[in-house]
Amino acid sequence: MADHGPSLERRLHDYQWLFDHADVATIIIDYDGTYLDYNHAYCRLVGFTHKDQLTNFHPSDVSPQRQPNGRDSYEMANEMIQLAQSRGKHSFDWLHRRPSGEEFLSRVVLERITFSGRNAIRATLYDISEYKKLERMVAEKTRALARSNQDLEDFAHMASHDLKAPLNTIYGFTDVLCEELKERISDEEKSYLKKIRLSVRRMSQMVSNMLEMASIESHAKPLVVVDLQRVLESALANLESLREERGARIDSCDLPMVLGDRQQLIQVFQNLIANAIKYAKPGQQPQITIRHQAGRDEDTIAIEDHGIGISPEELQEIFEMFSRSDRVGEQEGHGIGLSLCCRILQRHQGRIWAESELGKGSIFYFTLQRAP
Repeated sequence: MADHGPSLERRLHDYQWLFDHADVATIIIDYDGTYLDYNHAYCRLVGFTHKDQLTNFHPSDVSPQRQPNGRDSYEMANEMIQLAQSRGKHSFDWLHRRPSGEEFLSRVVLERITFSGRNAIRATLYDISEYKKLERMVAEKTRALARSNQDLEDFAHMASHDLKAPLNTIYGFTDVLCEELKERISDEEKSYLKKIRLSVRRMSQMVSNMLEMASIESHAKPLVVVDLQRVLESALANLESLREERGARIDSCDLPMVLGDRQQLIQVFQNLIANAIKYAKPGQQPQITIRHQAGRDEDTIAIEDHGIGISPEELQEIFEMFSRSDRVGEQEGHGIGLSLCCRILQRHQGRIWAESELGKGSIFYFTLQRAP
């Protein structure tokens, strides 16, 4: 006689064993919420030791009277069952209470099934109380970090603003001394006053950059459609004195319309072009070329010079805050300008990077979102 495998009774016994010993807490209920079956994992989850302790229970019987949203647990449980019945599947978070009074949060997934020839709902439950605890901790730390960042930003803005006045006073009185004492002091003494003026000017520029850095987010304007050609013209106008002093030649193609904050983009062009002028080869006219390449979603802008270039070691750090340049003694950077550009472009969802070779020059690239 042919062997037809395990009997139906044996298979049902095996399925029941698998259900009872599954790791995931599972219950089967009818449409009015009455328990039809449940496994050991569910018993342990809700704080019971034997299956027969849950006979004729309703999900609200292992819940506090009200859920965190203030809804009655019994009414809300029946509503969730009805949603699963109509949709076929429904998931939600649910607050349970064990016999000890301990409460915990679980993620519940309800699915419409057929059980022993009748319509029923299978519920699988996952304890997410630790996850929610970690989530709250992360949210709290994030809020604390945001407050700390805002405090630092406010302090930097205040400190930078308060430094401007005394620096302007020092610079002004140094000018007065240079003018009134020019016939009575030696050339060496004049050089001392010149160094004071130069140092004050550097400090003033650093303070201005710190103010800009502190204002990137707090004083930012919404990103709108901006004519990048006009942005470049404004940056070049701001640099007119430096350009004339160094005899810089700047060539540019027509630049596109992009999404951006006009004032911040002027700052980016101004910083990058000023660096290209300052770090020209000694005794040579600075020559700078500005071009762009259109992409599908963004435009790439390139600012190329033929200056002294940047070493591979320095190239790795030039966008870091307070990274100093040793390329030209009198033009030593204070390490904020490029970092400022990087922060501005991050706010614009763009990128900035550089390619360079000592003695041959540098190319700075940055990307901006294309205007719709």
